[in-house]
Amino acid sequence: MKPGSAISTALLLLLLAAANITRAEAAVVLIYHRFDDGRYPATNLGLETFRQQLEWLAANRFTVWPASKLVKQLQNGAPIPDHVAVITVDDGYRSLRGAAALLEEFRFPFSVFVSTGPIDQRLPDLLGWEELRNMCAQGAEILNHARDHDSLLARPGETDAERRRRILDQVAAAQHRIDGEIPESCRSNVFSYPYGEYDGLAEQTLDAAGYAAFGQQSGPVAAWNSLQALPRYPVNQALANSPLMITKLMSLPFPAVLDRQGPVVTENPPSLSLHVFPEIERVRCYDGQGAALERQQQNTVYRFRAAQPLAKGRNRYNCTYPSVDGERYHWLSQFWYVP
Repeated sequence: MKPGSAISTALLLLLLAAANITRAEAAVVLIYHRFDDGRYPATNLGLETFRQQLEWLAANRFTVWPASKLVKQLQNGAPIPDHVAVITVDDGYRSLRGAAALLEEFRFPFSVFVSTGPIDQRLPDLLGWEELRNMCAQGAEILNHARDHDSLLARPGETDAERRRRILDQVAAAQHRIDGEIPESCRSNVFSYPYGEYDGLAEQTLDAAGYAAFGQQSGPVAAWNSLQALPRYPVNQALANSPLMITKLMSLPFPAVLDRQGPVVTENPPSLSLHVFPEIERVRCYDGQGAALERQQQNTVYRFRAAQPLAKGRNRYNCTYPSVDGERYHWLSQFWYVP
């Protein structure tokens, strides 16, 4: 099968069904890294496939917002219309140039999260400040990805106070460089966590500093999401060639039934708790490898748990249930980190 052929078939099928899809509030945030760079298949997407995705968004009457606009809507408690997409790109690799030209062609805004230290070191794989400024004219906003792209989770022996100071230093130093290089109209106090790693202390520190923040856990954005733990769907070629790409683009949020807890795992495997709601019997939850989670009911709470301990590092649970019309899926993802 030629690259992009699977998604082309899926796009055609969905176009035929698009008129029958029930409207509901939903915003889907996509995260990309590299384009047409076969050295890194886990984070790469071909430009031709990217063009097909943009064509699909346009054909299905999606409105594309910059990340900062979505954040403002959430901060103001304003409604999010259905069929809103946000296109984000982390790290600012040079391969973004081709994608930026496509986004300009479609007149879609996009949000680029950059770590300023590597840019100032003039690493050859990264865009420089002049190129990033030029992307403002192509519809880009340039946002904060920390100075050094270090994880904001706790280091061995690090106190909470020390970590708060480190997080603030990373964020403030990066913002200082962005403010000095990027026009005010193309920047905002929006952050993305390096590696998508965060916990409650990181959320609280960014909140106090006046930043919203995105992770890399999957799922559409819901009004009840923490503004410092907003979800995004990571996109690569393998996902783009799968019909699951369409499912994610059309996904709807869960209601506010999640019993929120810190993502750093202290009991492995961890439990995900959902309060009982009318569709709870239709919810199915899986680990990151697609294995179904075990389910137990305790009074008005359902607990979902993997059968085996999670591997060290980044993990997630994904939960879905079909929409009333059966055309779409509600999607919820929980990020876990095993030290």
